[in-house]
Amino acid sequence: MALAGVLVLEPKVLLLDEPTAGLDFVGITSMLMLLDRLHTGGTTIVISTHDTDLAYEWEEEPGCS
Repeated sequence: MALAGVLVLEPKVLLLDEPTAGLDFVGITSMLMLLDRLHTGGTTIVISTHDTDLAYEWEEEPGCS
């Protein structure tokens, strides 16, 4: 819900701390798809995470850098 409130403001940069913490597989997939759409739309995404698998996966996605 907090993320929805922020997205209404159409930020150019989005800073996220552990955006997938506590989410199940469907939630993680949905979150990453949303972040990818935002990134494709021109929003800069910065993620802080201890999940190295997520960090590597996010970096390897086409268009993410």
